[in-house]
Amino acid sequence: MSEPRRAHTATLLADGTVLVAGGERRPLLTFDVNIDTTDNISPNIVFSRDSQTAYVPYTGSGMIVVFSPKTGEVTKQILTGGKPFSITPVRDGTMLLVVSALENRVFLIDTASNGVAATFTFPNALFGFGSIITTSPDGNTCYISSTGTGEVIKFSPTDGKELGRLTGLEGPAQITVSNDGSIVMVVDVLAEELVFADASTMTRKNTLKAKDKEPTANFTIFNKAVLTPGGESGVIASRDTNGALSSDTAFIFQTSTGTILDVQKVGSEPGFTGLTPDGKNWVILNEASLSVIPTTDPASIRDLPTVQGDPIGSATIAFSPDSRFAFYASSANDMVFQHDLTTTAVVGKTPVGDVPNSQLDQPSTVAITPDGKTVAVLDFVGNHIELLAQATLLEGAKFISSGEVFTGVSLINLAANPARFSILALNNYGETLTGPDIMNPREYVLDPNHQISFNVSEIFNFNPATEYIGRLEITSDQAEVVGYLSTGEVKLKFLSFYLDRMAGVPLFRSRIYDWVVPEVVRPDGSAVELDFVNPNYNQATYDVTRYASGGAVLETRTGNTAYPTNRQPQIFSETFTQPGAGKALLIGGKEPAGTTSSTESYDPDSQTFATTGAMATLRSDHSATVLPDGAILVAGGNDGTKSLSTAEAYDRASAVFAATNGAMTTARERHTATLLTNGKVLMAGGRNAGAPVSSAEIYDPATKTFAAASAEMSTVRVGHTATLLSTGRVLIAGGRDATAALTTAELFDPTTGSFTPTGSLATARAFHTATLLANGHVLVAGGENGAALSSAEIYDPSTGAFTTVTAAMTAARQDHTATLLSDGRILIAGGYNGSALSSAELYDDSNQSFTQASGSMTAARRYHTATLVPDGKVLVAGGTGDAAPLNTAELSDPAANTFTAVAATMTLGRSSHTASFLEAGQGGYLRMQSKAGIIFTEFFGGGTSGAALNGIEVPSGPTAGPLYGPLFPVTQASTTEINLINGNADTANLTLGLYAADGSRVGQPVTKSLFTGAQLKTDLATLFGDLAQAAWLKVESSVDQVAGTLSVSGGDGAFLTSYALANIPMDRFLFPLAATDSAFRTGVALVDPGNSAASVTLELWGPGGTLDRSTSFTLQPGAHLARYLDELFPGLEARVTGNIRIRSDQPLHAVAVMHDRDFNFLLAVPPIPLPAAAAAALAGGISVGSVDSSDRSGVPSRGARRPPARVF
Repeated sequence: MSEPRRAHTATLLADGTVLVAGGERRPLLTFDVNIDTTDNISPNIVFSRDSQTAYVPYTGSGMIVVFSPKTGEVTKQILTGGKPFSITPVRDGTMLLVVSALENRVFLIDTASNGVAATFTFPNALFGFGSIITTSPDGNTCYISSTGTGEVIKFSPTDGKELGRLTGLEGPAQITVSNDGSIVMVVDVLAEELVFADASTMTRKNTLKAKDKEPTANFTIFNKAVLTPGGESGVIASRDTNGALSSDTAFIFQTSTGTILDVQKVGSEPGFTGLTPDGKNWVILNEASLSVIPTTDPASIRDLPTVQGDPIGSATIAFSPDSRFAFYASSANDMVFQHDLTTTAVVGKTPVGDVPNSQLDQPSTVAITPDGKTVAVLDFVGNHIELLAQATLLEGAKFISSGEVFTGVSLINLAANPARFSILALNNYGETLTGPDIMNPREYVLDPNHQISFNVSEIFNFNPATEYIGRLEITSDQAEVVGYLSTGEVKLKFLSFYLDRMAGVPLFRSRIYDWVVPEVVRPDGSAVELDFVNPNYNQATYDVTRYASGGAVLETRTGNTAYPTNRQPQIFSETFTQPGAGKALLIGGKEPAGTTSSTESYDPDSQTFATTGAMATLRSDHSATVLPDGAILVAGGNDGTKSLSTAEAYDRASAVFAATNGAMTTARERHTATLLTNGKVLMAGGRNAGAPVSSAEIYDPATKTFAAASAEMSTVRVGHTATLLSTGRVLIAGGRDATAALTTAELFDPTTGSFTPTGSLATARAFHTATLLANGHVLVAGGENGAALSSAEIYDPSTGAFTTVTAAMTAARQDHTATLLSDGRILIAGGYNGSALSSAELYDDSNQSFTQASGSMTAARRYHTATLVPDGKVLVAGGTGDAAPLNTAELSDPAANTFTAVAATMTLGRSSHTASFLEAGQGGYLRMQSKAGIIFTEFFGGGTSGAALNGIEVPSGPTAGPLYGPLFPVTQASTTEINLINGNADTANLTLGLYAADGSRVGQPVTKSLFTGAQLKTDLATLFGDLAQAAWLKVESSVDQVAGTLSVSGGDGAFLTSYALANIPMDRFLFPLAATDSAFRTGVALVDPGNSAASVTLELWGPGGTLDRSTSFTLQPGAHLARYLDELFPGLEARVTGNIRIRSDQPLHAVAVMHDRDFNFLLAVPPIPLPAAAAAALAGGISVGSVDSSDRSGVPSRGARRPPARVF
């Protein structure tokens, strides 16, 4: 056009020409000096210290635009008459120095009046686009490169007076001044040198000759020397001309001498180099990566890939004030990225430029306000400034919409202002889900305190006859918003339908990095779905370790790929090998031909035996101990001629035995081996060459070595027992010395390595059994004292005393077995009393009675083994009758009180062997870790809507206090199961306490020790007995990284729901569900875990933002309240939606429940903390706005913005 116009008309005429008429004459603002050739670089943006004002030079228009970073309003245009391109604040930001390109002028801008206060001119100077003013540390001196004349000019920022020149340069560009102001460092882009000059005399001192170290070194106007916080050293990057894609160079140098201290390879085409605000890292912006160089250890450089397919071409990096995030642009794709320098994840990506994106706008300069709340992006070709403001991102790992299964979304605005939401449905590849009539994304505006709850099919207009599965991203311009995702399943019945299942989880507000998946194999065989989502824009990895419940590592998968923005659903049983019910491993012993080294396994599924790897040594009367990692330590024994000191370990994965790193300190057989709570093994007593010994030693699995214990037992012992107590100490009881059976007992303390006497047995006995009971006591039964004994006694660790059980066993026996059953009873089987026995009996500790089993074993046995298998039965194998070792086995069914012969025989007859059960992982759990951070949800419990749990982060550090579980008494017949996992590298000594509603203790506390990686999964009734008064649970641990859940099942045993135990109480939280009508009920359970009474206010809010009901009450320390809404608020009107908000002056633990009145489903709802207004940060999300300067300057109006496809 002949002149610039705004608000004009353009009409297509009949001859094909266009008539442009009218409008307003306004100058067009451009950054480029010559828009046809784009012959200059991007200007910079500077902010006032209070973040209220921003300045940007429009070089091509000769103007500096002043605008508000908060609103984008243009407040002033400063016409310079030059080509302003670079702004440097001086005098504490009260004045700005602006370089005019391709000439010799510098403008002094007064920020109070926002006008040109002075123009400085330097004779014969010619400033290029690398001529950026640098100030001395005291702000009294400025330096600028005169690229055209090969000089650096020193001048006063007050009056522009020239103070000296450094001459003799070829192509001076960017300048750095040392921290003490004595050295000026100048990048010479033609000589490929970094020149060090004396600031006072402006004469050259030293030169860093890059080509001496890297012949292809190539400095450009983008490269600048950046110093450490202390200023003693610095770095400068080079765009090498070697043609390699990712092998350019960074030179680390000494400031005082210019000596090169180190050379590191960085990504290709390095440009801007910045120092993070904390001074810990230099960050170099390359073409397709960030090079992060620790200032104190440059050799630990990291190269962080950016988004694949998006070359950067950004002029700058902006750092968040906390140094965690870097913001930069892709000039080639009109994108701005947010990169987490800690996790390496690109957590944000948002489009900028014209809408729709019909041309390349080339975002280049990126700057952040001092308060960290706004990121400004300069579109070099588009001639706009984009303002990216903090936003909130809520994410869900899965939604489903089909004929019977549906996902609902509930969003609540807790802010004082209306909240704008954008709800986006993505497929598994992170792509916007599209289809006929689908409306995606959808926009909603919620007034303060309002709530919306929609089915996803309603939100996106999904076809109800089609199944849609994907994930959700929800963004909001307000921080104080929360969201919840629920999935339900509708079942039809005659003339009606009902909600059969419902599962729900809070929407993610942040990523998780180290978490456990507590439910992996369900007792009913139902599927467990694992939903991984990498919400980041670069590729991530995650590691998975599968643990057996005993802590053994069953499988490790490291470096699993999580593709950018993808959702990766997996069915556990289809992903992980299902090895059946586990196997019992029978090792060594005596066979008819003599001592054997053979082993065999018993498969409970097929009830068959199979030969497996043999030991290196013949052994009988040895010990076998299952270690925390699942290996079996086999130690000592007799090879048929002598006692043994050797030991070997069985690896379950390879089925191979390998010798330990050294033998035991003493040869021994018929000794005891006890796994301690620290994972080591105590070997005690036994006999060597026929003589009993008193020595003891410790096996360390970490080194695979034995070491003598600090002390010996008080006496020699063989045929004794060793029982690990709940306190972690070991009870050594009875046995024989060289002449007689013993009454003495002693305790081994692993912390001191010493043995100390404890109470004596009422009856001297050897070759007896000792079994730890659920209450921590020990049952000592049978044995011999010259003749077989029928007596039994109980050891109480709290008193150190043995008490005789009033009722005797039904038969005297020695060399028998005693097996603790899953119901707490003890099966005592076989043994010897003049001849081998086939009888068996059951001990019930509830009444301290022995009862004869209704059926005898199919064969008389002594020196046999009895092993509990997963179905609750006991495998009784081998042993000796009155003749040779037996090759038969049988199963005891305690429920039916019967023995049944196993049809298959063992591979050989054996006695004096060992039997160890190896878990197959049908229980167990997963632990997952991802440095980049992902989101994860598991669905289980029958169908994909049975129950859901977000990945439970492993609590660590000071915040990992006790775990709490409020209970809600939904039905009298329901059962509650606890699932605890020790993620710590050390043993967790746990104390579990159950409390009544008034805070008083229910029963006695239960102490348990969990090895590293181990899991405790059991019914609370098994631990505590009667639960009638139970209101809440507390779990205290000696270590951090313990996590867990509570699961509720109905009276018929059908699973209902699970929820995580919590370690951090809250004082402001809500529950997003409040259904109360003829079909549904919602209740709340609260616990005050502290030492002060809590003043609590509970509010019931309607979806329209109305406070419908409110009540206040006091919770005493330790008190528990569990009420349905219709109990809290009598006469409450029916409602399907709404939310419950709770405020307390003391932090509380809480859970809510919702169910239908027929208990087809039960949903446990965790509390969602109320987000504070200041809780949102740039990491949470960025929304897009722009500077609209059209009313003042003629910059084209941007019009309506689309919501960003992705936010950060």
